[in-house]
Amino acid sequence: AETFRIFGVHGEMPLHGHAFLQHVHPDDRDAVDRAWREAVLKGEHFDTEFRIVDGAAIRWVHERAELQVNADRTQRRCVGIVQDITARKQTEAALARENYRNQVFLRNASDGVHILDAGGNVLEVSDSFCEMLGYSREELTGANVSLWDAQWSAQELKQRIAEQTAKEGHSVFETRHRRRDGRFLDVEVTGQALKLDGKPVVFNSARDITERKQAERELVASEARFRGMVEQSIAGSYIIQDG
Repeated sequence: AETFRIFGVHGEMPLHGHAFLQHVHPDDRDAVDRAWREAVLKGEHFDTEFRIVDGAAIRWVHERAELQVNADRTQRRCVGIVQDITARKQTEAALARENYRNQVFLRNASDGVHILDAGGNVLEVSDSFCEMLGYSREELTGANVSLWDAQWSAQELKQRIAEQTAKEGHSVFETRHRRRDGRFLDVEVTGQALKLDGKPVVFNSARDITERKQAERELVASEARFRGMVEQSIAGSYIIQDG
């Protein structure tokens, strides 16, 4: 009775052959027909997921059947189960859409986004971060932060990652990154501890501040030169008064 309800069939109408295929979604019909014929030919289980049409409604089902065939490979008997998996398919589709949106956001982020696990290893990176460091996505995925961070030792980086994962809210710090070609970049990193599949990760976004830091260094040097000139130009003064 449950099978008939799932297929939207009223009464005890037979659900095999042409009558069965008429309930299968047109886009899935050929694949289901081939799978059924192949199962009969090889004497194997029929096990597949497909869509069925019930009026204006479309449902996903998972059907598994044990086929008993005659010596000439014609079907003799079939015993199976049908499960309505529409809710699961809708959830999977929603998750796929959300994952796609997240991937689009991540890949096109203007800053250098890089997601690290608790050990400081790369889980995902944005295109801009790859471009910033001069590495390909394949080279960075799985690599440790010590590959490009030139300011701290491996042990110091391990400690910093541990502090980030334990910290609530955002963390902001400056460091130096080493590009693949050996050049160095001054960067400002904004980080946020998150949970991904129940595991702690760090969502970091790096911004190149090399030009700003260079301007700051030049300003400090200019001020130092000015102070030196003033100090060197100071002369003694006196007043001469008659009587």
